[in-house]
Amino acid sequence: VVAAAGNGGPDQVGDDNDSLAFFPGNFPQDNLLAVAATDHNDNLATFSNYGLTQVDLGAPGVGIFSTTPNNTYSTFNGTSMATPHVTGAVALLRSEHPDWSYAKIRDRIFDTVDLVPALDARSTTGGRLNVAVAVAPDNDGPNVIESEPSGQVMKAQDRVTVTFDERIETGTFTTDDMVAFTGPLGNVNVVSVSPVPDSAGRQFEIVFESQSALGDYNFTFGPVISDVFGNLMNQNGNGANGETTADQFSAGFTIIPDTVGPFIVGVTPDLAVNVPVDRVRITFDEPISPASLTIGGITGFSGPGGPITVTDIQPVSGTEFDVVFPTQDTLGSYRLTIGGPITDIAGNLIDQD
Repeated sequence: VVAAAGNGGPDQVGDDNDSLAFFPGNFPQDNLLAVAATDHNDNLATFSNYGLTQVDLGAPGVGIFSTTPNNTYSTFNGTSMATPHVTGAVALLRSEHPDWSYAKIRDRIFDTVDLVPALDARSTTGGRLNVAVAVAPDNDGPNVIESEPSGQVMKAQDRVTVTFDERIETGTFTTDDMVAFTGPLGNVNVVSVSPVPDSAGRQFEIVFESQSALGDYNFTFGPVISDVFGNLMNQNGNGANGETTADQFSAGFTIIPDTVGPFIVGVTPDLAVNVPVDRVRITFDEPISPASLTIGGITGFSGPGGPITVTDIQPVSGTEFDVVFPTQDTLGSYRLTIGGPITDIAGNLIDQD
């Protein structure tokens, strides 16, 4: 289903569909494509609605030549003029690939938009429809363009994120595609391979048993991993897809001694709340030695009524701890200061700055 994003209200100025719903474009079904209008300069039309989460892409909708009664033609503006462009792209892809699901057709249109500044943060794709690219034959296999972590790292690792240059066909990259994964202590057991949400099918997380031994880690996978057209990996870029060794991807990282202290990355609550509070959750960037975070490490805690006594420090996980105190319900500001000899597992002192 392709739907217009809408043309604003009586003022003819586009509205944010994330804040002011416009139907049918705001229906949540994932087979619906909501279309904004752009002009010949790739600007968002002044009348066009938009929305970072509710509008998917843009298409030409200003000065569009269209049919009118009595065998005549006229030009029109509107998201209703932009929508047929996307509808036509859907029809072309359906005719080219009658076996494709609606999701694959939708993703192909989204993956091939031209990114334009006017639609950045105003649509889910940040781009304007490019029919030519969407329907063009694709015979090139995917290749990996990034792997993280890479180089030297100081902390224990339990996953690697790899990024391909295009969308990978669902189900073609699994643990079976891992050719090897080794570390200083021998083989590393890969637990799962899964796509990263909101990555347009291009990023995958390779999860393995946590590794902390110092030294080099190396892994290899492929090449029987395909894009949505069925093209196997072409990691060496020579146009011959799926070469057994040449199109495999290999990378790695090195764990070195940890000399950097932990720091706090989150505090909850940290803004205004409208309920009584009896604890504050502190989140560190890495696991903390539980014995190093004590009540004595709370160097200051006060509220509208004066100093507040901390009664307990409760670990929630290796990186999260609850600072517990008597329930506070007095209106006003509260301030908590943490210091003391807090250390990570390696014994490094907190390094908040």
